Amino acid sequence: MKKLLFSFVPILCTLTSYAQKENFGIVNYTAPAGFHLIRHENVLTYYKEDKNTGAYCNIFIYQLVPGQGDPKSDFDNAWNNQVQKPFKFTASPAMQPEADLKGWKFLFGNAKYNDNGIATLALLICFSGENKMQSVCILANSDSFKSDIENFIGSADVSRSPSSTASGQNSTSG
Repeated sequence: MKKLLFSFVPILCTLTSYAQKENFGIVNYTAPAGFHLIRHENVLTYYKEDKNTGAYCNIFIYQLVPGQGDPKSDFDNAWNNQVQKPFKFTASPAMQPEADLKGWKFLFGNAKYNDNGIATLALLICFSGENKMQSVCILANSDSFKSDIENFIGSADVSRSPSSTASGQNSTSG
């Protein structure tokens, strides 16, 4: 999993995808193949589970909201409210350096935590700009989702102007 983490920022900055893009807020992405989608007003949740092994991967794309004023404050707020509190752990994230994508600053952090006795990786990408923020949280408890995570992050991009609705299918994707 550690090798996986170091490949995310360059992938996010450089790859483009030729598949049909979905969007939510400022985040444009290709929906992960084989994942189910649950759509709520403030978050899109893509999930995939292996019921035989209990392995899972969840991708949460949160709505564009007012920011805290700077990328680090936005990241800390998202980490606290979208990762630590809902999943009940206190680990501090290992951070990557701040980067820029089409005028939006973004920070990437990750931590491992124990989910019912299973080591689980939490990843958070937080985009900040124009006094707004949007985040993507990924949780996975198995290396079997490595390519799904890499493909999703590799497909992710931001638009300069925010979009308020998501496009695409209503119940499943892939």
